[in-house]
Amino acid sequence: YSFLDPFVKEFEFSAGRVQLHDHVEPQELVAGVLECIQKVLKPLGLAGRFREKAESWFRENSETLKRLGLKK
Repeated sequence: YSFLDPFVKEFEFSAGRVQLHDHVEPQELVAGVLECIQKVLKPLGLAGRFREKAESWFRENSETLKRLGLKK
């Protein structure tokens, strides 16, 4: 996920918002961000807790994810 490389500066996260300076497909953005989150949380022993929270978030936002083509 080259767009997540901090030295390239294509991706910014500030005040709860993501800004991309290059075109990235929504599916690729979600996959990259989720993979990064899991890699950070796993060594901290928090991956299971994240998965629990993420499942409810995905359920609550199911229609939006479908509209974006991220969920069938």
